[in-house]
Amino acid sequence: MGYDPNGSLSGLGWNSIMNVSTAVQYRVTEKLMVRSGYAFFQNPIPASRESFNVASSLILQNLITVGGTYLIKPNVMGSIA
Repeated sequence: MGYDPNGSLSGLGWNSIMNVSTAVQYRVTEKLMVRSGYAFFQNPIPASRESFNVASSLILQNLITVGGTYLIKPNVMGSIA
């Protein structure tokens, strides 16, 4: 089912997925900008392939992000996310 004739794994069997993302950025002062974002992902793993994907990387469905940038001096900025 998930193996080739030589015994190797034929693949994880992931499906293509839809992703919807949005973000906003707001300038608080001349030197400080803050940003936030949201992303929704479908699950790429069909139920029939779940056992083959136990050790796969983390699958996210909802992701919220925040960050900011501070202008230290002209042409020098520090960012964090």
